Amino acid sequence: MGADHREQAERAAGLVTIVTSTTTYAAVLLAAWSGRLATGALIGAGFGLVRALPLLLLKGVAEPARLRGRFEALEALRAPAALLAKVGLIAAAAALLASHQGV
Repeated sequence: MGADHREQAERAAGLVTIVTSTTTYAAVLLAAWSGRLATGALIGAGFGLVRALPLLLLKGVAEPARLRGRFEALEALRAPAALLAKVGLIAAAAALLASHQGV
């Protein structure tokens, strides 16, 4: 495997590259903790979709001015998105905990 292919494989793996958010690890742990393949896949798919949203918002932007405008809009959403991610992870962990305790 050449250096380019190795680097691409590492980036594709997601967990072996630099992860700037603990929510990635938390989502992986929640998926594993669910104990069910379908539930874990649903958690992973949901997390992946939400994580891809900013990238999808940049699709088709070619002009630098529009790109800067989109980046500014995304930056304005950083704090609310971080709060939503934390609340979502806490809610998911609570739901999984309750399901494991038979509540």
